[in-house]
Amino acid sequence: MKSLPSTQHLQELCQLYCVQSGRSPVRVADLSTGNPYFFNRLEDGKGCTVRTYNQVLQWFSNYWPPGLAWPEWIPRPCPNFRDDAGPA
Repeated sequence: MKSLPSTQHLQELCQLYCVQSGRSPVRVADLSTGNPYFFNRLEDGKGCTVRTYNQVLQWFSNYWPPGLAWPEWIPRPCPNFRDDAGPA
């Protein structure tokens, strides 16, 4: 049986992205979900919908820093740039 996605994946991606980009988790949460407290909620043990999980995972895939290896244990969707939530 295939395991379900873990919000831990999103937290790991956020940590790696923030170290490389210099952005804060609050800023990344706001860019990826429109909710600056998203990662705080995950840290508090709260979850998210599959739709939000997929949205955030796609955002990271789209804006992943060049030269930073994507963690091999986290499935990466193909980048696409149809969303407007760029890494401003």
